[in-house]
Amino acid sequence: MSSETVTLHILGKAYHVTSPADEVEDLKATAQELDRRMHQVRDGSRVLDNERVAVMVALNALHESRSLEQNVGDADGLDEKLNALAERVAASVAEHFPADS
Repeated sequence: MSSETVTLHILGKAYHVTSPADEVEDLKATAQELDRRMHQVRDGSRVLDNERVAVMVALNALHESRSLEQNVGDADGLDEKLNALAERVAASVAEHFPADS
């Protein structure tokens, strides 16, 4: 798999990163979102230190990730409940409406 060096701009600084060629566009989009979030935190607060801005953005991103993981877990639990309910309905239908023999 070939790799490519990409220049990403985050808070006015250029970062040169090597990435697998097939992931370059996703990396660029991720860097743009990171830049947007960092500007949002910096412009919306009195935090001017880029390191603190980065920590705040990282904390927010990890919090979002954990919330999404929890939602996926909740959805998995719901899926199990729906499957159990479907089995009960199927058993009830079979009991009350037996198939012709």
